[in-house]
Amino acid sequence: MVIGLGACGFPHGMPADDATMGGTSSDSSSGSQSQTDAPPPGFIPSCWTNPAYEAAQTGRKYYAPHSDGTGTSAQTQCASAEAHLVVINDAAENVHVRGIMDETSWIGLSDQAVEGTFAWINGEPLAFDRWAGSQPANSAGPSCVFMRTDSGWEVAPCGNTREYVCECPYP
Repeated sequence: MVIGLGACGFPHGMPADDATMGGTSSDSSSGSQSQTDAPPPGFIPSCWTNPAYEAAQTGRKYYAPHSDGTGTSAQTQCASAEAHLVVINDAAENVHVRGIMDETSWIGLSDQAVEGTFAWINGEPLAFDRWAGSQPANSAGPSCVFMRTDSGWEVAPCGNTREYVCECPYP
């Protein structure tokens, strides 16, 4: 878990704009956080103007740094550019992400919040999956998901290291 960052990689406590991100805002009186800590209106994440992040036909921007990290450190690296581990919404996006990977790579899906319940890092519902074989396999402790080079998804302990793919949220 990344301490101090919301699900989208934005600092906790930033005001949310429900109309643009679909989340709910923080309730400062009760101290609870929103599910999708959205950036304020007009905010442009630094990854949007970073030339390392390439635009795709999906309308999103991606970056595969081709370096290794654990599931947690990979998210921290993505968040340092105001991005998050990639969230894959459909088959076309799955194919695109596979095309920019060199090796198996972490994606933004895990059961870190609730053991056995896989959820995207940005709070979006799991509407598409590409589980390989008998995946997701039940493992002890939190599991993160990686994409294999054949585009199938598997689970592994979040402390394992592998490459990762970052996605820049819409500005």
